[in-house]
Amino acid sequence: MNQQIKIKKIVSLTALLSFLVVVLNSIALYIAPQGRVAHWVDWRFLGLTKTQWSDQHILVGLLFLIALCLHIDIAATPDSRIRQIVDQHDMEPADVYEIIKSAADNRPDL
Repeated sequence: MNQQIKIKKIVSLTALLSFLVVVLNSIALYIAPQGRVAHWVDWRFLGLTKTQWSDQHILVGLLFLIALCLHIDIAATPDSRIRQIVDQHDMEPADVYEIIKSAADNRPDL
């Protein structure tokens, strides 16, 4: 298997799994008692305290952001998209760059 494909799969899977954990953390923190009440009553959900859920939420959220940035960087590089267009339409890379440049120059102002 190509090394680049392995990296894409690992980054995509990391982003997906970390997103799911952040959603679970968000649900746990939503149902947690407000303020210090969770500490006073020794509130726990799935064996973790509110502070532990909060810490995990921040760390896994950071992991999700990093994985998402890597995913965007890997998937949205212009060179990879241009290579796909070149392969599909049997064109030269310079032709594709010229088409993209002319489209960018002629786009309407928003």
